[in-house]
Amino acid sequence: MRIFFIFLATIFTSLSYAQDSTGSSDSLSLPEYQLLGSRFDEIRNIKDVPRSIIKELKAVAHSKEKNFMANVNGTFNSTDIVDNRYPDRRLIFAGTSDKLYFIYYECGGIGYHLSLVMFDITSGKIKPVLALTMFDKATSINNLKELIWQELPLEYYYDNPRSKSRIKKHNLKNTDFNF
Repeated sequence: MRIFFIFLATIFTSLSYAQDSTGSSDSLSLPEYQLLGSRFDEIRNIKDVPRSIIKELKAVAHSKEKNFMANVNGTFNSTDIVDNRYPDRRLIFAGTSDKLYFIYYECGGIGYHLSLVMFDITSGKIKPVLALTMFDKATSINNLKELIWQELPLEYYYDNPRSKSRIKKHNLKNTDFNF
């Protein structure tokens, strides 16, 4: 009887995983994977970020501020003491590829933190696909990728746990991506 229940449990589990199966080992479609696997040109001036990207970022951040973001090393309101002459955000750097655009920036205020917002730009429309709050500051795109790599939970590394395309964190290396 115990073997029968184990058999049923195995079949039920296999069927539930089979519904998710894509059958491909390269279906790294999570935004985090896209960020890790893409090569980006680095942007370090807010004036070089297209207005359409800034407009979408403002929508994601729920901001209507005209002076939305300071340039790299520019003055901004880093604490909860606000000076209306300065924005609450400051660019650290941005990155662009043929499919993706991201902006990595500081958010001042009582809960100072770092934000990363990534957009898909392939369809002709700018679509936000990832928004992360971070507390460790990256100094370059490669350093940012390493920080994200270290923070990804283990379950993100499974394409399909029961298929032949099983991907485990310990099987992936930084060298599998463009660090």
